[in-house]
Amino acid sequence: MFALTFGMGVVFGIVMEFQFGAN
Repeated sequence: MFALTFGMGVVFGIVMEFQFGAN
């Protein structure tokens, strides 16, 4: 369960980084 949450956190961080890069 923790691994899943950690993985989603990493993916969310990467997505946010792409969002800031797009802006």
